[in-house]
Amino acid sequence: MEIMPKTIIVTDEVFEKLEHLRELIEKIFGKEVSINDVLRFLIEARVERFGDLIYRVMERIDVLEKEVSELKRTVGTRRGAAKAKHNRFIEFMKDVVVYPMDRIKVSRERVERLIYDGVLDIIYAAGKAYLVYKPKLNEFLSKLPLPLDEVKKLSREEVKLLEVLKSAALVYQDVTTKTIKKV
Repeated sequence: MEIMPKTIIVTDEVFEKLEHLRELIEKIFGKEVSINDVLRFLIEARVERFGDLIYRVMERIDVLEKEVSELKRTVGTRRGAAKAKHNRFIEFMKDVVVYPMDRIKVSRERVERLIYDGVLDIIYAAGKAYLVYKPKLNEFLSKLPLPLDEVKKLSREEVKLLEVLKSAALVYQDVTTKTIKKV
């Protein structure tokens, strides 16, 4: 194999260090060495050292990948159970439409996530916070203005929602038009 000489540029400081190392190696081995030999020695030492380090890192990565796989399986089964609870809670809110916050049994994080996702909303009325199923709230608000004689035809859940909305001063009864209107 023919060696093709290459030129590299190094700072004076680096060259001085290489020259100092060359002199030390010459004293140790008792023979003349070139800067090229010094660089080869340094590179081989680094490769050997880092080769071992890389091998250990790769072993550790393998162990961590196995642990992550196991955790994913564990979380996956738990997430399935949590998702079922999550869906039951949404179904519950669809049914009741309005529910006092102080009686909610699910985690605050789950409620906050559902609010962020636009599934639920909070209405404050008469010093109390109520969780409201937002699609039903929007559906109800789209019916407004609502004639007073139509109030009798509302479902029990819609009547409860109307009471909370009145208490929160978000809707009012207009006596002149005999309708319920948005504020």
